[in-house]
Amino acid sequence: MRTRIGDDDDVSDSASLSVSRRRPAPATDPVQQLRGPSPALWWLPALCAAGYAAAVILNFHAIITSVYVNSDAALAPVLGQAAAHLPAGTYISLGNHAWYEEWLFLLATRSLPSHRGLWELAPALWSLCGVLLLAWSARRAFDAWSASISAAALLCAGAFGRFCMLAVNWHSLALVHTILVAAALVWIAGRVERMSARAVAAAAVALGALSALPTASDTLFPFWALIPLGGASAVVAGRLTPRARGKLALFTLTVIAVAILGGVLLAAVMRAGGITARSLPVGLVASNMLTHNLALLARSDAFLGGGRLSALGPTLEGVLLFASAVMVLCALLLALEQARRLLMRRALRRGMSPAALAYLSFWSLSLLCTTLVFILSDAPKDALSGRYLLAGYAAAAALLPLAGAGVRSRRALTAGVCAFALIGTYQVLRAPFTVITSPEVAVRFPGPSAAAELKAFAASEHVSVGYGGYWDAEELTWATDFAVPVRPVRTCDPLSHTLCYPQLGMISSWYEPRSGIRSLLIVDSLDTSFNAVLHPDPELGAPVAERNLGYIRALVYPYDIASRIHTPHCHFTWPHPC
Repeated sequence: MRTRIGDDDDVSDSASLSVSRRRPAPATDPVQQLRGPSPALWWLPALCAAGYAAAVILNFHAIITSVYVNSDAALAPVLGQAAAHLPAGTYISLGNHAWYEEWLFLLATRSLPSHRGLWELAPALWSLCGVLLLAWSARRAFDAWSASISAAALLCAGAFGRFCMLAVNWHSLALVHTILVAAALVWIAGRVERMSARAVAAAAVALGALSALPTASDTLFPFWALIPLGGASAVVAGRLTPRARGKLALFTLTVIAVAILGGVLLAAVMRAGGITARSLPVGLVASNMLTHNLALLARSDAFLGGGRLSALGPTLEGVLLFASAVMVLCALLLALEQARRLLMRRALRRGMSPAALAYLSFWSLSLLCTTLVFILSDAPKDALSGRYLLAGYAAAAALLPLAGAGVRSRRALTAGVCAFALIGTYQVLRAPFTVITSPEVAVRFPGPSAAAELKAFAASEHVSVGYGGYWDAEELTWATDFAVPVRPVRTCDPLSHTLCYPQLGMISSWYEPRSGIRSLLIVDSLDTSFNAVLHPDPELGAPVAERNLGYIRALVYPYDIASRIHTPHCHFTWPHPC
């Protein structure tokens, strides 16, 4: 009998994925090899992951400060802070992503005395819970080595992967819900034979209610979790008795129905309360852009893991970036191949336990759905679109242990994951403060030093409020701890300097003019940020004071600039959305 799961021509190797604990397997059974004849191997990835986690904890202040230099990340806590006292009739735009669940979290914790620190810490905690849930489900389906490999591969992400997991509204909570759905399916599949229908229904209603939150909040969640749940349950059903099959169908259909109905209801309630979001149009990608999306898929996955294929050069940093990219893409290819084999070969599934089959089927389908949605839609724009691949990244980590059926392959996989974790740890220690921008576009954001200077300048000029381009406004507001609330504006027309308020990522009452106050305008230099305000509008008149603050310039006016801000025109473009 062969000992590698990778041999397609050997049907008997399907037993290598079985985790049945009811009957002992012969010493030569590949099940024993997947569980690991060298038990000491499991702690190596765990130890490297612990080192990475320690580096993140020690440098957390610098890391989280750099996260909120990006206004897309700072938007969530800025809106949450500003929502305390709003006039009647005010509406709030969350942007082009309806993060209702995260919004409810911000409102629920807004009154706590240390809520700012909690908001910075919470995404790290729920992301860590997701990693631990993945490890638990891998351990239940396979063994401790599989759990260690999967958890370490997911935890030890690069700077962009950390950014997604540490920002409130960058899909990390939807990823945690996806892992929760997978873990629940593994748990149910392993005990559905002996559970009562009432207990199954109760578990399904609870999971469906929880899943309603990301269903309302994230259009990716159905592709990440609900569709894979339905497909994986159908695969697992073939291994069950008719009675257990009915209970599994009850569980799956109830979860999906409650999630969808609850999500629709929650979204309607939020919109009725003035909490809105406007998704930009997304359609099928043009046929001549498929190659572009495939290449972008590789770059984005590598970017999540802290790698770039184009970075290879004579420096150590260049070599490590290239090495990380290669390891991430190898893991992705291995996972895709394992998913293909699992879904295409019924004989390979025959010897698996229901829990193992549920685990593998769910993550295989999640990986395939996530990848296909990315490749076939016109939503991906640059490497920052890797946030749409978070579930696929987690799926690759979850499926990675399948490539380690033999002793040699398991040792090689352990070495690779440890090397990946050590590179990630080195990158954290070397540059904990890493501002995330698209690697394809060179831009500069003001940062903490400019925020500190702005705070002092505004105080000396008795300025109550400021206005500036979106990529300056939210991050400066957060970095000054709301001492200088900077409201986002944009030019109404690319050919003029007239200012309009944006219709994404704002609160309508921000633009109600107030009398008797002074305000300032942030003017950017070239290549400072996206869609910047590069020149003051002549309609504003002459400023009474101004100061250069690094990449930006602050102009003070003796009145509230809101009185000169116009209503925007509607265009379905990124700079001018409606």
